Amino acid sequence: MSRRVRRIAFCAAVAASVGVVTPAFAASSGTVTTTLGQTMSAAITSPADQQHFTVGSSVTVNGTVSLTGGPVTPTNVAYVVDISGSTSAPCKPLEPSDTRTVLNCEQQGAVALNGSLSATPSLQAGVISFDDLGYTNQPFVAPSSPLINTAINGLVPGGGTNYDAALTNVNTLYAPVPGANRKVVFFLSDGNPTTFTTGPGSPLALAATAGIVINTYSIGDGSLRCPEPGSALKVISDTTGGQCNDVTDPSTLAANLANARVEVKMSGRAAIPAQVSGNNFTATFSSANGNTVALGNNPIVATAVAPDGTRLNVDITVIGDPLPTTTTTTSTTVRVVQVTPRFTG
Repeated sequence: MSRRVRRIAFCAAVAASVGVVTPAFAASSGTVTTTLGQTMSAAITSPADQQHFTVGSSVTVNGTVSLTGGPVTPTNVAYVVDISGSTSAPCKPLEPSDTRTVLNCEQQGAVALNGSLSATPSLQAGVISFDDLGYTNQPFVAPSSPLINTAINGLVPGGGTNYDAALTNVNTLYAPVPGANRKVVFFLSDGNPTTFTTGPGSPLALAATAGIVINTYSIGDGSLRCPEPGSALKVISDTTGGQCNDVTDPSTLAANLANARVEVKMSGRAAIPAQVSGNNFTATFSSANGNTVALGNNPIVATAVAPDGTRLNVDITVIGDPLPTTTTTTSTTVRVVQVTPRFTG
């Protein structure tokens, strides 16, 4: 047997023994023309193609997405702000020097979101607040109008946390909006409702039927976070096709509604929505969403979806290496890391 043949046989035996097969190089960027004549581009920038991870580890996928040229879908957005009594609590209770309340942080986040959209063409924005009741503080106007920030900054804490009242006001505000318009809500709360119903006939179900996409934001260190059991904010976003976001710095919130949305899936499992900020997107696969690295090849596909439904897939493959093994002796525990030999050339 020649030296080259022996090497190939050895490589195959090693790959078989650890369950790893090196994949072909995968595409990580692409461009397509939508049915509306726009140019949609997307790319995965990290992790690197064929990067190796330990089995069971999390993976954060970062990339870029852009939608340029052509018409922009008319869009109506609403900032829904929780003004219940609990929003008078400290936003950062573990940081005594930070004197902001939860409501202050919500206001800062809503203002930042509106600022990021102020130059978006064909867009109108409105403001809703809620405690025991829902209030329409500002009907739809241009996001550049000072009326939006005035309405947001004029809010004061009230009573309970009635999500049904908030969603009822959302449905009422959007009722006269043309059906072809994109309808997007940014719902900011500390995530602990006193009144919230789901199922047929509920305000949430009616919003979903009307095509209103609700992105929710958990504000404040004491808030009920999106991954926690019983998170109403997660139920709202999942039901309407939005995203649930745990906010650490509300001043950095941004949105780009003239852009495409992105969903990402790994190893053929259920797709998760990526968070899009400007022209950048990010999504994390972890035990929280039932997606961790498995042994061998883990294909990751990011799908950009334009407002007209045009889809663009870009993909990479990450490789799951075997878990380190543990050997116990009478005196100590020694971790033995199994290394996968890799050959080039």
